Amino acid sequence: NTESTKDLFKLSADKSPLTLDVLSSYDGSSAITLAIAPMEDKSEADAVNALKFSGITFNGTAVVAKDKNTFSFTMTPFELTESGTSLNINKFDFDGSLDNVTNIMNSKAVFGEFIVNTTNEESVKERYTAKDIELTGNVKTGKFDMNVGLGGIKLKSFTQEVNGQTQLSIGDVTMVSNVEEDDKNINQTLDTNVGNITMANK
Repeated sequence: NTESTKDLFKLSADKSPLTLDVLSSYDGSSAITLAIAPMEDKSEADAVNALKFSGITFNGTAVVAKDKNTFSFTMTPFELTESGTSLNINKFDFDGSLDNVTNIMNSKAVFGEFIVNTTNEESVKERYTAKDIELTGNVKTGKFDMNVGLGGIKLKSFTQEVNGQTQLSIGDVTMVSNVEEDDKNINQTLDTNVGNITMANK
């Protein structure tokens, strides 16, 4: 606890705000745990607007090998609230690999449910919910120091609610980006598809 970190220790009730444990094996694999402690700003006069953080833990593995490095981690659910706004994420998984021969990186990140709640000065309550988000990539650094290859985004559903009433609903969104290059040029194609869109009073 130093002068530069004392505010963080105050928020975390004098517990270590951040802990990192790494257990490495002779075979090149490592088990990794990164934990951020729960935090709360008890100096805020209005408890509704005070910063509150539930804490979060990342558990992962990394394997360093001659031909390919692999890594993966999972995240515990968490909630963050401040000034009438809250963020909840119930799941996040990440898997990736780096080919040491081709320098191609493969990655896949998956969010379960992503919820943002807000209340403005007029007491209007808004809720934004995204479900089943998937981000994928198969890229490497090209001749022009830019990533080339394939990238994708999938979203099962997104909704916007105002005072409990659905104003916007979007389903089955996919986006695929393909970046290619030759000796002189870079070309990107983007393919987007939206399964359905519903708007209130439409």
